[in-house]
Amino acid sequence: MSVKNKRNVSIFLIACLQFLSLGALNLTAAKANAKPTLYNKCFMGSQLGTGIGKVKTNPRIAKLGSAGYLTTGPYIPLEAGTYKVQLSYSSQFSGSSVNVGFVDRASNFRTIQGSSVPLSPQKAGVSNISVKFTTSRLLPAFEFRVFANGKSELQVNSICITQTN
Repeated sequence: MSVKNKRNVSIFLIACLQFLSLGALNLTAAKANAKPTLYNKCFMGSQLGTGIGKVKTNPRIAKLGSAGYLTTGPYIPLEAGTYKVQLSYSSQFSGSSVNVGFVDRASNFRTIQGSSVPLSPQKAGVSNISVKFTTSRLLPAFEFRVFANGKSELQVNSICITQTN
């Protein structure tokens, strides 16, 4: 190879390295300026753990007279942030004075203090409840649990967990 060709190859290689390093810098800058992906996932009742419900059905069902945790889980890590959990459930009873159970939050199998919210469906059939919360630290095994008090048949259709910031 002639000296001129060697010089051209060297110039070409230097140009390639500069191009690649600039591209890597641009990718690094883009990653630094990118918004983090927010958590958003839904779980069917049949995908959640249960203490008293039928294991192979969706929705997850607790019969009249069965008291205990109808659903547990999904045992997922949640980063610090603000979240909304949407529960879709069904009950035979309705009215503001009717209480068919409650929901609460837990992490690492421990109930988070002050997280209990009563389930008081306003109409028979499918109802929805939204629970918003903020955590300042990682929750390594997050649970959104539904407790049935046995006063009504209770069905959990799904829960959706959405990070809002």
